Order: sequence, then structure tokens, then C-alpha cells
Amino acid sequence: MPKPVLSDSLFNANDVATAILDSAELSVTNQDFAVADRSSEFTIDSFWTSALYSNFYSFNGFMFVNFYVYRSGSGPSHGQVIYSVSSSFAPNSVYSFNTSSHEGDTAEHIKFTTNGDFEVHNPDNEGSNSYYVVVNGWYRFT
Repeated sequence: MPKPVLSDSLFNANDVATAILDSAELSVTNQDFAVADRSSEFTIDSFWTSALYSNFYSFNGFMFVNFYVYRSGSGPSHGQVIYSVSSSFAPNSVYSFNTSSHEGDTAEHIKFTTNGDFEVHNPDNEGSNSYYVVVNGWYRFT
């Protein structure tokens, strides 16, 4: 039977698995995975205000988005832009995100277009004068 591709010291060890793990480099950091904060690539539309947080992180061709925003006054119109992203990080196809937020504010969906705009579609302002949106999701960028 041919022997596996291991050094003689690993192959002849009493516990091959432990010997391999002892010689392995197992430290991992965000830099190893190329996780990067891309918040500077996203611009919030002037009608909107960040409520508590806005997080945008990329990893291996995927963007992870998490934001909570509101618009004072009357609710937004159908198709109104919330955020825009630079063309380098625009999605490779159209994506839709769910939203349900403060005081029951909802929308049919938050549409993320290939030109880099997050748009609110068919918003329903159930609460006070302000309309709130929460989005958690990911997309593939080109």
C-alpha cells in the first residue's frame, strides 16, 4: 500500500492527527479573510437619517449590510432612494430585502438595484410622523 504524502516524521508518529495539528499554522485574522469595512463607499440620501447604526462589510465578493434609518415627516414615496453605493460595490443583480421596523413601519421590500441604489418600495407608515427602515442582508457584488 503506498504511503500518504506526509513527511517521514509525521507518517511515523504515534498519533498522526496530533502531529499534523501540532505543525499546522492555525491563526486566523480578519485580514486573512479579507473582511473590510466598506462604510465609506455608501452614501445616505439627504431625506434620511441614520437612527443607530449603519454597517457595511465585504468578504470574498459579498457585501453584508445592516442599517437602521428613518425619515422625518411624511413617509417616503415609492422608489425613494435610501442609500447609494459606489459602482465598485454595486450588486451583480437586483436584490430585495425585507423591512419591518419601529411602530410597525413596513414596505413591500427594499430593492437594491444594479446601479447601486437602495430603494424603498410601497412603504407603509403605521406610526408617528417618522418612517423607519431596518435592513439586514447580503448581496454579491461585481
